[in-house]
Amino acid sequence: MWTKDRSLRQDRLIRMETSLKILIFMIPNLKKSIMAIKNTTIILCAVLIMILQASIAKAFSQEDLQKLRMTNQCIYCDLYKVDLRGANLSGANLHLSFLTEANLSGANLSIADLREVNLSNANLRGADLSRADLSKACLLEADMSGANLNNANLTEAFLTDAKLVRTNLRGANLREAFFSNAYMNGADLRGANLQRAYFGGADLRGANLSGANLIEADFVWAIWPDGRECMEGSIGVCK
Repeated sequence: MWTKDRSLRQDRLIRMETSLKILIFMIPNLKKSIMAIKNTTIILCAVLIMILQASIAKAFSQEDLQKLRMTNQCIYCDLYKVDLRGANLSGANLHLSFLTEANLSGANLSIADLREVNLSNANLRGADLSRADLSKACLLEADMSGANLNNANLTEAFLTDAKLVRTNLRGANLREAFFSNAYMNGADLRGANLQRAYFGGADLRGANLSGANLIEADFVWAIWPDGRECMEGSIGVCK
């Protein structure tokens, strides 16, 4: 029964993702619009969360967890609320997996493939995500405080309301990522690529932006490292 239910759940997810991709393809010039790309990531993140809440079991799949522990890879897996505190998952392949509300505090996820992974409300405090690929990942309300994301790839990632307090994002690729209302106090963004990223309402007090690429980054209504609130027109700089 579990295998059948899980298969049906994955089929629904695949159909939903396919429908979204068709919709994206049909809208004229969508791929040329920066905000449209961001909105697509937001929509996909929200849809996956709704599907997850409506269809997954109350606990993660033991089968998927065992597979991850034995092979260090688990693509499209259900790891909802899994407890992997301090786990060594360096180089793990978790592409497209569900890790909503997972506890990964102190875990080693360096060089891990976390593309399009759902990590909403996950605990990643103090985790090592250096050089990990989190492109298009959903990190809604995730706690990444004190985590190491040195040279990580967060292209088009969704981090609304995420906590990145004193997080190491040095040299990270944050191109077109969405940091709406994120808490980034004391974050190390030295040398990071923030091109076309959105920081509306984000708190950057005490953050280090030395050498960061701020081209076309949107800081409207963000709080700048020196405590100033950025006004309208704050593109690439705080005005």
